Amino acid sequence: MVITTRVAEANMHRILVDGGSSADILFMSSFDQMQIPHSRLTKAEQPLKGFNGDLLEALGQIELLVCFSWVTRAHMKAVIFDVVNLPYA
Repeated sequence: MVITTRVAEANMHRILVDGGSSADILFMSSFDQMQIPHSRLTKAEQPLKGFNGDLLEALGQIELLVCFSWVTRAHMKAVIFDVVNLPYA
């Protein structure tokens, strides 16, 4: 499922929701567009494993508030994102 939502005061489009994934990924290009200081990144706890089995080191992690909204209500949730420097399709 692909959605649009609000993450840390920024409207984010084309967010892939994968309930089977164990990581929440934020691309560095999106992170930079959000104008969040890089100093807010913390060390990633462990490497990420890609679809092909290769390991990938995240540039860091950041906790951001995500707003999920429906017609008459909204829900805010703190999500820890792994920030990666990869191109996206």
